[in-house]
Amino acid sequence: MASISSRDFVVSVVPAGEKSCRLEVTPQKNTDSGADVLPSLDEETGREKSEPELSGVPEKFLVELNGEPIAEFADLGQGFPSWGRGNPDDSGEWLNFDHLVGEGSRVYGLGEKTRYLEKSGAVYEMWNRDTGGFYTHNEDPLYSSIPFYLVKTAEGDSRAAPFLGVYVHQSEKTQFNVKARSDLSRIGVALNSSEVTVYLFAGASPKEVISNYTRLTGKPFFPPRWAIGYHHSEYGKPCNQEEAVELAKTFREKEIPCDALYFDIQHMEGHRDFTWDEGGFSDPEKLLDRLAELGFHAVNIVDPGIKAESGYEVYNSGLDVDAYVKNDKGEDFLGAVWPGFCVFPDFLRENVRDWWATQNEKILDQGVDGIWNDMNEPAIFFGRQQIEDLVRELDDKLAGGDHLNLKERQRLVNISEANTRSMVHRTDGGQEIGHAKFHNLYALYEAMATWKAFKRENPNKRPFILTRAGFSGIQKYAAKWTGDNSSTWEHMELSIYMSLNLGLSGVPFVGSDVGGFDGDVEPELLARWNQLGSVIPFFRNHSGLDTTSQEPWAFGERYEKIIRKYINLRYRLLPFLYTEFFRAHRTGVPIARPLFLEFPGDEESYSVSDQFMVGDSMLVAPVVERGAKRRTVYLPPDENGRETSWLDWWSNENLSNGYHRVEAPLDLMPIFVREGKGVPVADPTRHAGEYPNKLKIKANTGAGRDVDVKVPVYDDDGESDEFTKGNYFYGVLHIHAGRDKPELEVKHDGYEPFWDEVEVI
Repeated sequence: MASISSRDFVVSVVPAGEKSCRLEVTPQKNTDSGADVLPSLDEETGREKSEPELSGVPEKFLVELNGEPIAEFADLGQGFPSWGRGNPDDSGEWLNFDHLVGEGSRVYGLGEKTRYLEKSGAVYEMWNRDTGGFYTHNEDPLYSSIPFYLVKTAEGDSRAAPFLGVYVHQSEKTQFNVKARSDLSRIGVALNSSEVTVYLFAGASPKEVISNYTRLTGKPFFPPRWAIGYHHSEYGKPCNQEEAVELAKTFREKEIPCDALYFDIQHMEGHRDFTWDEGGFSDPEKLLDRLAELGFHAVNIVDPGIKAESGYEVYNSGLDVDAYVKNDKGEDFLGAVWPGFCVFPDFLRENVRDWWATQNEKILDQGVDGIWNDMNEPAIFFGRQQIEDLVRELDDKLAGGDHLNLKERQRLVNISEANTRSMVHRTDGGQEIGHAKFHNLYALYEAMATWKAFKRENPNKRPFILTRAGFSGIQKYAAKWTGDNSSTWEHMELSIYMSLNLGLSGVPFVGSDVGGFDGDVEPELLARWNQLGSVIPFFRNHSGLDTTSQEPWAFGERYEKIIRKYINLRYRLLPFLYTEFFRAHRTGVPIARPLFLEFPGDEESYSVSDQFMVGDSMLVAPVVERGAKRRTVYLPPDENGRETSWLDWWSNENLSNGYHRVEAPLDLMPIFVREGKGVPVADPTRHAGEYPNKLKIKANTGAGRDVDVKVPVYDDDGESDEFTKGNYFYGVLHIHAGRDKPELEVKHDGYEPFWDEVEVI
């Protein structure tokens, strides 16, 4: 360990794995900030660890690994920074410092953030927050907090590694000033804590950085095969068993593949968790059996707010184990959500997580296949104590006929922002922890408890959990969608940036509400968004209450035909996507990737944000402009900067690297296959549980260059953990283009693949 100190701080650095180190900053007179509530990190042991060094003084110091500088920091200090957004909390200390990155650097990551793909030019906050309807292009913060960013170092900057990942391992509210306001060569970091732990990941490539970051925080979970199919959801529908079955049958009759139907809060009895409305869903087991017969999986919404109602079995059972978060008076905290005033499980404690798992097991036992964790920031419309305190404070003034001043009116408008402040959590050892320290972790711990339910209900079956909120490490337990977006072209394009940055932040199983949640979708937008959704890792059409229907057939035969084509494309791509999910599970490298992740030596790739790679072989260029019939596409050179070709998915023509203006009529989304690569596909099926008997390889053997192609393919039983015991197929298919007939060399272990025949296209 290396350390430096001053009158105010001690800065130390220790190795944390290959090309990684842990930086710790503590005050000389350290004040106990409470128990550590962050879950343990999955630091891999036995790997070669680089010995880090520090030089300088705490106010400005350089971190080195193996004698090479990787990062420089400056202006370490206490207090809320001048660039800070809003006001510091009423209590607690603030620590801040600057990461010196150079004006020419580029910054990515930070999880679920709006604005653009590259994050320079704004201040971002880590504080899980319900937007209360829908969010705007610049709105921040949103539902999840992932305090990790990736820096491409400015050319000629000798203070840093070519690529650097920075993970602020703190759960408190944190702000990042990314090259904004006064200094374009710094990333300012400020957090509501007296100390900080920061992990640094140096790398020669961005993939290396992400792989090491996810080695620390956890590799992404590997979902069941059905979870990567098409999912359909609508707030308010289906509202009864008959409507659910009719919806499922319509998909089958119209030959539109689908794997999952979602049940939003309308399926509950008075919005009470783990219940079914007896009027509409009198026999849920029968319903779920019928959906299973049709090849559908059911995913039920579960909110953390439990209605505080005597006689409600879930509420009473929680009282029996003292499961709920307290307020600062030692009483169960009460906050209003959909069912009315609710209590909230204290997921920090293991016995509460066990209790929560038991509640989830009840609906899994009925036949529910997936759990959708919503409102888990936690979102609270208003806290009972907060309302009572505010009314008491303003009552005399209002009664006397005085008008409220601006500050007082803002307090009424923004009361939901402060309504969790009186929450108090307890550790397993009984220590009290203020909510400010645990807030950003609430959804992560809920996902841990929900995961436990799946593993207890069926230990050999892979869970599927979808979450709205999260923190670093959520990728181990849940898929993530980007919350309540809008049915606008701007939000469709924004969903690309958000999904790509979540992937760069270690969360690969991501997607947006296809078609948009808020507002009425127009038919052209629905068609284009389904095209995008067909290649995004999480593909779910979801819409809000009292909005235009977004079923694939909602706007007539013309649009239904286009949407069917792209949902079918999703199912044609299942062998490819399933392989990429497995590779993401092993490496942490995302499935949907910005161009620079595959072509880090190509400067042009860093400025392209409305295209992306799927895996390392497929380039997708969605149409995100209303009325557009063509678009500009950038096709990068190979990783060494040499000329290369790209195979047009639809026409089978080869295009050279560079910029091209390509045709993109309404029924066509431009897709290309990289030279020397191939995409495994199959004929579409009604759902992921059906398997065709032929595997097809869409291969790009070059434009007259006879390039050999290697195509990885993974397969297993689609649902169990048997793959962890070696019961899977993973092979590389070799296509030798220079021969009269392509030859396939297949190597695999432990499992026979689903196909009987392989065809090369």
